Amino acid sequence: MNRFLPSRHRARMLAAGRLLTVAAAAVVGPVLAQDQVPTRPPVATRSQPGVTAPAPAPASTPKPEAAPEAVAKPAPKPAPPPAAQPEPAVQPKPAQPKPAEAKPAAEPEAKPAAAARQAAPQGAPKTETLVLVPPEGWNPAFQDQTKDGFVAPYLPKGQDLKNWRDMIQTQVFYGVKQLLPAAFLDRLIGEYRQNCRTVSIGPRNDLPSLTYDAATQVIACGESGTDNKGEVTMIKVIAGKDSLYAVHRAWRVEPFDAGKDMPVVRPVLAEWRGFFARVRLCDPDNPAAPCPAAPKG
Repeated sequence: MNRFLPSRHRARMLAAGRLLTVAAAAVVGPVLAQDQVPTRPPVATRSQPGVTAPAPAPASTPKPEAAPEAVAKPAPKPAPPPAAQPEPAVQPKPAQPKPAEAKPAAEPEAKPAAAARQAAPQGAPKTETLVLVPPEGWNPAFQDQTKDGFVAPYLPKGQDLKNWRDMIQTQVFYGVKQLLPAAFLDRLIGEYRQNCRTVSIGPRNDLPSLTYDAATQVIACGESGTDNKGEVTMIKVIAGKDSLYAVHRAWRVEPFDAGKDMPVVRPVLAEWRGFFARVRLCDPDNPAAPCPAAPKG
């Protein structure tokens, strides 16, 4: 559909009936193309479980300037020795007071970012990172990254992309930093209305913060035009300093009337809201968003 969901992603997720994956890419792609926001080059992702860390390319180190070449000067001619003079009487010199030793200048205090980086635990991420620990027994079906984005669906044991019923998915849109979470959700709901037979929209929980703005919402699709299945999705969107992050928890069910029925009961939704409360961004340069240590083992 666009570069945020390359053909290999789209084929996989369409085969899995993931309407939300394709719709999210449709929402973000035109925004980036219109504003011409620069994107990151492709990089390797962290392999530790439960943490997605697409890292920026390292900055190039400037080369030191070459020192100017020394110009050789001819040696001066030796002066003739002076005539012998009688040595004057040596008089003792008065004692001179020792100059006070100069104290070294006090080192400037570390900046907050540097202090936060020094205080980070060993093995912590080195850049802005999505912290997500999947439940026990959930494993990534695949992880894929391009210069424009990252996608990783997680499935519980015993399910696959073709016959899944439960899914957690992370999406990162590099370079998208001008789209607020609420605006992303509004556009996403528009995509759902175009692709679902019936749609139900739950209340939105906006989470404004001095660190990262975020929002969560539940969207129910009675029957998707993608696979003729129903789907209920809880989504959390976080606006990072230079990327947009979306985490979905989806339930795939038989078709239903979204205006009348809700196949996922409230206690289950409440349990997963607790899971979403622990999904966050961390940044070693931001004291307000410290990064955890890498898991052992």
